[in-house]
Amino acid sequence: MNELLNLDRFSNRLDQEHNLEENALFFQHEGKQLFGIFHRPLNKTDVQKRMGIVMCQPYLIEPLITQRLEVDIARSLAQKGFPVFRFHYRGCGDSEGNFKEATLSSQVADTLRAIEVFAEQEKLDSICLLGIRLGGTVALMAAELEKRVEFLILCEPIIELKNYFLDLLRTNKFSALINKQETISTERMIENLVDEGSMDVLGYPLYKEIVTETESLNLTQSTTNFSGKTLLIQVAAFSSKIRNVFQGMCDRVRENGGSCDIKVILERKLVWDFITHPPIRSEKIVQTVLQWCEEQIAAPGIKVLDKVYDNDNSLCAHLSEKSEDTKIIRTEYPVFIQGKNYDLFGILHVPDKGLLHEKTVAILLNGTSIPRTHRNRMGVRLARYLTEMGFFTFRFDYCGLGESTGVAETGNLNQLHTQDAVKIVDFLSKLIRPTRIIFIGTCFGARTALSTLQHRKFHGLVFISAPTVNEDGRATHKASKKSFVRNLRKLRDWRKWGYFLDFEKIKRNLVYLILRGKNKLIQKNIDSLVHADFSNQFFALIKEEVPSLIIYGTLDEYYENVKQFVLKIDQKKRQNIEFVEVAGEDVHSFVPAYIQDIVIEKILNWITLKYLPPPAKNN
Repeated sequence: MNELLNLDRFSNRLDQEHNLEENALFFQHEGKQLFGIFHRPLNKTDVQKRMGIVMCQPYLIEPLITQRLEVDIARSLAQKGFPVFRFHYRGCGDSEGNFKEATLSSQVADTLRAIEVFAEQEKLDSICLLGIRLGGTVALMAAELEKRVEFLILCEPIIELKNYFLDLLRTNKFSALINKQETISTERMIENLVDEGSMDVLGYPLYKEIVTETESLNLTQSTTNFSGKTLLIQVAAFSSKIRNVFQGMCDRVRENGGSCDIKVILERKLVWDFITHPPIRSEKIVQTVLQWCEEQIAAPGIKVLDKVYDNDNSLCAHLSEKSEDTKIIRTEYPVFIQGKNYDLFGILHVPDKGLLHEKTVAILLNGTSIPRTHRNRMGVRLARYLTEMGFFTFRFDYCGLGESTGVAETGNLNQLHTQDAVKIVDFLSKLIRPTRIIFIGTCFGARTALSTLQHRKFHGLVFISAPTVNEDGRATHKASKKSFVRNLRKLRDWRKWGYFLDFEKIKRNLVYLILRGKNKLIQKNIDSLVHADFSNQFFALIKEEVPSLIIYGTLDEYYENVKQFVLKIDQKKRQNIEFVEVAGEDVHSFVPAYIQDIVIEKILNWITLKYLPPPAKNN
């Protein structure tokens, strides 16, 4: 199929304006295909020609939070002449494998393999490892096993691993309190984890293997033998005092004959709380990394070469030849769709020829700040299931998110990503010439899919837990749902007083308070709020007779709104619309993980009934 479509031609992105080239690929390790992406400078100094930077991801939900920060760092470094390689561990992100396989030791092993691939491809003899959170821990451990690692950059590394996993469990407890669910003690959670083998943490399975593997590991005591140059970045909201665990780790590096610089960055909005997941960006962190690399790695006075770096375009084929398991057939292809103002990045899942079903393409559209993998790789799993059924599937990052370039919108319902969706439809239509296109959208992505109908024709829609209002209506709706009592309870704990120093949050809560009073005064029924855009687009869907599956949890914020709206439509007119309720659950957050499985199952069952031919009857 790849020979037919020539998909490898889309795995590169050239950006001459910013002096960089990017090449995405899958490489082999221990029978698994791991996703990676090179960020190459077009011009490099002599020192930079032999030195490259490998980045190590954090764990659990945090890659959703830090992905854009990682991309910003990698692209900024490449623009300054430093080649960078980013990758996903087995069972994580776009890579193959089960999340249970992502133990600390396997992540270290994957990092060593990434170094090998990077060094071989770029002809490197010196490596810098850059890790964020648990990725910093992995980087530190890998540095002790790989002699080519001479530099370390650790951003908020996890030093006391036992406390880290205890914090994860406490976060789960805090999340239950927020959602008014039953809570159990941390000790009971640990017992359940050991007895059952795993437990849900914010929609991700936390397995006992990684917890037991690290429970006795304290990096201030058991390591480090690293004796190179180290930058440790501490991120804090208010205090610039260096934490004891970070100071202790740096002291150990210095005792071994290395150097260690600690930089404290005050970033009030950048917190590692696991609860929310905006696409974090921090120019302070980017500039701190750049400055240190230029001072510690790039030798002064070395002339930049005028020669444009010659990229080996046969990299994917080269790595396939070196596959550790020649039976593995890659069916997922990285794709850059280059445009006039920005480029989109996605992964195209290609079905086996024997399973190919009428060239039907499913396009996944996530919520506004969610990268292409989605929470707990829900997007990856759904795409792979659909491909196994014979469908082409495409999942991608919106403008300004993940690997896509441009400036991200902030989730404004008045500014949907319709242009991105149209761009994807046009690209896939030209490439594959599909007979049918199905959109599968969650939240903001569902609204984006609905808005695309006035620009491009499609043949099916899965519409999951989306708002029925636009931006003004969302504020009105949220004001009546918001719990101000919970905010006031923060006053009981002095450590949370910083919340009341955030002017933006104070201003937003005042607006909500005023709107709530106004709603009560005019006796406004917020459950009937439906914006004209939503209504018009929905009726256009009915007019075009597009088969549609609507999925909401009965605890979703806009469940009553969409239910009242749909039930008011004449039953004959909405005969192509199937409305599915998930009783007693909040589908919108996709927490806990079983909600993801429920939604995936309902999607697959509906698509099977609508788009797959019935099984042949036995004579």
